[in-house]
Amino acid sequence: MFFKKQKKIKKKEIKLVLKKGNILYNNYIKTIYKQNNKLLNNKITIIVPKKNIKKSVKRNKIKRRIRNSYKNNELILNKKKFYFIIFLYINKNVIDFKNLNKNIIKILIYINLNIKNEKKIFSSRIR
Repeated sequence: MFFKKQKKIKKKEIKLVLKKGNILYNNYIKTIYKQNNKLLNNKITIIVPKKNIKKSVKRNKIKRRIRNSYKNNELILNKKKFYFIIFLYINKNVIDFKNLNKNIIKILIYINLNIKNEKKIFSSRIR
């Protein structure tokens, strides 16, 4: 469950982020993000496709792990700038929390560095 301030992204906002957002690829997660100065907090959405992972128990487990990892490492992001972030799980297998956490940390650091330098990278691969 998210904090009250951090609610999920609405459908309109998801379309906007998918259309104009920056994309980061990872071994496990595709991340699409867009900075928005009108927000007072970050808004995130986690997507685990049924096509990749059939069992809902496993999908929910992955969502829970991504959510916990994000909450634990949220302080990496700049407090003055806020983002819409979509995490899309692209791996076919369930990975452990430790690996997932490392990848989320890398993604958040990369988002923070790109926004600080104000570079627009539309497609980049993180390893």
